[in-house]
Amino acid sequence: MTRRLLSVVVVVLLARAVGCQCGGEDPPPPPPSDDRLVLGPATPIGAATIGVGVVETDAGLQVEVPAGAFDGDVPFTITAQDVVSHDFGDLLHPVTPLYTVDNGGVLADDVLLVTIPVARVEGRFAVAFLWDADDERFEGLPLVEVSDTAVVVATRHFSSFLVTDIDVARLVAGADSGFTHGVDNFPFVNRGAFGAPDGHCAGQSQ
Repeated sequence: MTRRLLSVVVVVLLARAVGCQCGGEDPPPPPPSDDRLVLGPATPIGAATIGVGVVETDAGLQVEVPAGAFDGDVPFTITAQDVVSHDFGDLLHPVTPLYTVDNGGVLADDVLLVTIPVARVEGRFAVAFLWDADDERFEGLPLVEVSDTAVVVATRHFSSFLVTDIDVARLVAGADSGFTHGVDNFPFVNRGAFGAPDGHCAGQSQ
């Protein structure tokens, strides 16, 4: 009797489950993400194995590898992910996908130039940032050139990065670092150093 009752319960539960799936109702939405940067799926856009030359991609992104940067050929794979959402505020305004360049973690002996296609918007300034997914923070990339069609940055190692832009008016409005001259100065006598034996002309701070 107990087995028969258990069988009936199982059949009823399965029928309800199937009925819920086939009833035409939309499935419940996924739970909200805790990630600070929510990304779409990764799409391969380029791959090459080179020691000198340019890695081309379908998206127009280029990685220029100069002579002497590596001891031999290095495999490169590049992917792109759309930025779905983020919680870094309005100062982060992505104008490109998040690109990931994977070269096996090989550190270059010379600077590599990365050209990132970006359509320049009048009155806005574009800059590239590395994305550290483990610590969920951004780090600025050295900017080499900004044109109407691209941003060029320099690096010796790769991870994930994107380009964001900001209203130029917000940049020139000034910022307060919290440093107060005469209060936050380095608390030691400015005795200089080997290269500046008479003292550091710009002062010292910590």
